[in-house]
Amino acid sequence: MDFSDKIAERLKLLRADHNMTMKDVAAATNIAFRTYVKYESGTANPVLKNLYALAEFYQVSLDYLTCRTMDKKVHYL
Repeated sequence: MDFSDKIAERLKLLRADHNMTMKDVAAATNIAFRTYVKYESGTANPVLKNLYALAEFYQVSLDYLTCRTMDKKVHYL
């Protein structure tokens, strides 16, 4: 499983946990719907600005969103 596939699966999981549609998440994060669909299908990697928007929206760390950890918590310095 490559990086795009890992992020796609994590985004699907988070969206399902929040009982939202792809359209809902795209609108809430100000990401174009077609772009968000590409993220969840694994055909495109999110740019940093959009990763940040998604992490903030779901209240998870960037490391969790990018599958570097299973810890959802955001740790502040």
